[in-house]
Amino acid sequence: MNSALQCLSNTYQLTRYFQSGDYRRDINTSNALGLDGDLAEAYAKLLRDIWTPSSNFGTRKAGSISPSDFKSTFERFNPHFVGYLQQDSQELLGFLLDGLHEDLNRVLDKPYIEIPDFDDHIKDDEIADKFWSYHKSRNDSIIVDLFQGQYKSRLVCGECKKVSITFDPFMYISLPLPVDKCEINVVYVPYLPSQRQLAIKIQLDRDATVKELKQQAEKRIAASSLSIQDHHSASISLLVAEIYFKRIHRVFRDKDHIRSIRPTDTIHVYELPCPSTEQDNEDWIVFPVYCSTTLDTDEPVSAISSIPQFGLPIVLAIKAEKLSDTSYLYNTIASHMERYCILKLFEEDISPSSSPPVTDATEDLDTPPHVQQPIHTTAAVIPAGGRPMVPMPNLFKIHVFDYENPPGSFTFPVGKSQIHWYQDTKESLKQGRGVLIEWTVVKAQQFFGTKPSTNEINPEAWYDYDHDDQNTSNENTNSRAITLRDCLDEFTGDEHLDNQDSWYCPRCKKHQRASKKMDIWKLPEIMVVHLKRFSQVRHWGNKVNTMIDFPLKELDMTNRVLGHQNEHLIYDLYAVDNHYGGMGGGHYTAFAQNIDDGEWYEYNDSSVTAMSDKDVKTSAAYLLFYKRRR
Repeated sequence: MNSALQCLSNTYQLTRYFQSGDYRRDINTSNALGLDGDLAEAYAKLLRDIWTPSSNFGTRKAGSISPSDFKSTFERFNPHFVGYLQQDSQELLGFLLDGLHEDLNRVLDKPYIEIPDFDDHIKDDEIADKFWSYHKSRNDSIIVDLFQGQYKSRLVCGECKKVSITFDPFMYISLPLPVDKCEINVVYVPYLPSQRQLAIKIQLDRDATVKELKQQAEKRIAASSLSIQDHHSASISLLVAEIYFKRIHRVFRDKDHIRSIRPTDTIHVYELPCPSTEQDNEDWIVFPVYCSTTLDTDEPVSAISSIPQFGLPIVLAIKAEKLSDTSYLYNTIASHMERYCILKLFEEDISPSSSPPVTDATEDLDTPPHVQQPIHTTAAVIPAGGRPMVPMPNLFKIHVFDYENPPGSFTFPVGKSQIHWYQDTKESLKQGRGVLIEWTVVKAQQFFGTKPSTNEINPEAWYDYDHDDQNTSNENTNSRAITLRDCLDEFTGDEHLDNQDSWYCPRCKKHQRASKKMDIWKLPEIMVVHLKRFSQVRHWGNKVNTMIDFPLKELDMTNRVLGHQNEHLIYDLYAVDNHYGGMGGGHYTAFAQNIDDGEWYEYNDSSVTAMSDKDVKTSAAYLLFYKRRR
């Protein structure tokens, strides 16, 4: 709160408006969206406390001001800010300006306005003026006068090419950061259980594809102590999948762009002994395997709507012809599950007909080893007699499933009405289906262990992997600095909306893919620029700490604004709201140019320190406050 208030208090026009008492004639006590002027009064009092000279000295009051009264009033307007947890400074600023606007809205009786559909032949200037007049007929305050501008939004339907143009007001400009590189954390899962999983950090151009991600993963694996099996063979391929809540959320195709992968996403790269992972090869079956325990019920698995999963999924590939052997699937799954066990799943074959086999381990990677392979758990015990090894019987039950409707087989089976279960695994395991192996609770606890002080199955083995410490940071040392101009170019660039962000086309009467373009039509006196350093995807977030170079003086926005072409738009910086730290927490400070003496100061909690304007630019800049030069 402190950093945003310090930036706002050094906004000359707004502070003088409150200091002069002019705000009192605009207080709106009949606006249901406001606080009957209480928020405006609380902010005016806070400004008086900050800027009123001491009676004993010609300087400002010594010490710091506690905005407790103002905070209490602001919490009434937005209860989200109740308490003392750290909140986003940009969100606080936006809600504060909205609250002040509603308390000072000069419109006492807001008219109902229905936005018409404008004909294609009407000029943009006329449409923009109409939209602005509609907005001003309901919203007219000092906040609108100083902080609000207007966007032009253009949408084009990808099917019928229908063009839709709207003009919307804005309080601040949120700019994406055009970071040239993106960093992806992946876990490489070798196909042979004798090899350990490896965590890798891969850096790629943000326009790269998943195919390039695979290529980089192969290079990193080849450079590490772990090597991809049988490099000379064309039968090795990689499958890239996102793991979310212990389940495969999506499987990426080679042509997919990595821009959809967030730094916080859990990405697994599975090595598979087949020519392709695109599921277009009839000779191979690629499928996920999930682990679960049984419920305390006599019902079959097909009747259970909630399945108690444990561990993470694995992905296997088997030649379709080998499914004629009913024990082959069981043996293959057991050999791969042993990687995560604390006890071995294989035992000596003591049947009279058994004899030590002679096999080439690289000849057919999808064949389960007949001789126990060394693995990196306490199960790594090889019998001295050299007898053939076979999996213990009845370790788990195998269930094959697929979805009657999307989302697809690689996801975990949820919802009994949407899942089709198969009893005959010999006939049912086909391309596009999945496998669930059902353990009894006792066996799962025995072979995977339990968490300390609980009886829950221990999942640590799935997260047990080596780390590749190869430094990738040097790849980005020579990349050029990112400027505010680059961010503005990114903001006004064309954006293609996919199925997840599809647009409802009024001509097609359904949601369609579309291209979208945003432009600035009208700029306000005070231009607040929000650098979008934070991103949120589902329950995960990320912060970009890239340095953005921005001008302190003479920011020329004339050619950036489509409307009002006769105006010369030059802006000077007067405040910066900074955020230090990451997504989970951090610290806010402010740099601001004092409205009285014109000097720059740093505001850090209760400390105020003079500073040079040369130190204003940092990689912590989050909100930039510009004033138009008159």
